[in-house]
Amino acid sequence: RDDSFNNIPSNSIFLLGDSYAEGFGVEYEDSSQYILEDKTKKNILNFGTQGVGPLSELILYENFKDQYAHESLLIYVYPSNDFTDNDKAVWEDRDKTRYRPYFSNDIDSLRSYYFTGAKKRDSFDSVFGIKSLIKENFWFSNVLRSFLIIARNENSPEETFSTNNLPLSFYYDASIKQQKQLISAYKKINELADQKKIIFVIIPSQNDMLRYKLSIFDQSYKDQYWFKSFIDFTKKNNKIFLIDLMD
Repeated sequence: RDDSFNNIPSNSIFLLGDSYAEGFGVEYEDSSQYILEDKTKKNILNFGTQGVGPLSELILYENFKDQYAHESLLIYVYPSNDFTDNDKAVWEDRDKTRYRPYFSNDIDSLRSYYFTGAKKRDSFDSVFGIKSLIKENFWFSNVLRSFLIIARNENSPEETFSTNNLPLSFYYDASIKQQKQLISAYKKINELADQKKIIFVIIPSQNDMLRYKLSIFDQSYKDQYWFKSFIDFTKKNNKIFLIDLMD
């Protein structure tokens, strides 16, 4: 959901994230990209894509960082599904045909793992027989894509389960392995950014906010490995900033 990246200014901002970054489901003028461009008067290269996680973002940045001039990065972190989108263990029993990179069980967890039966799928030509012209030029194609993701159960694990009589919230409930995997991907992006300014924006879901309120504004998530690691990024590099929208 962006203009062509031709003739872009060198002070552009490289945006990474999932559907929040993409602006999925809202009018273009209501997307964060459009609003931020209007307020900062800087060009944002919107690489936001629905359904991707931190490992996918790392691969994307590695492939495109040298092709498009940019002075800084803006990274949206959505704990509600970013901890699980590239978690092999979560999807092993759920959908092995889902074509996504997963963190490997090897010593180098950033070496992408793909399920043997995973296949690249064209949501439109193979299912609806719709010409590529439509999917490339019409916003309605996003509606069809969303429908197919739901129909094929490709969306992330449900957020509605509860633990200890409280809503499940990955601000609090991510496993230590999931936390370390997520941080390893963003740590690598930091390295690849080569001292460019980075702003991480952590976005709570409705479940996260409900858990926070029902727990009487419990800030213990800030003591967890994942959050402390983001704080550590900012302490070690004065060009890295953290915005936690739960605050």
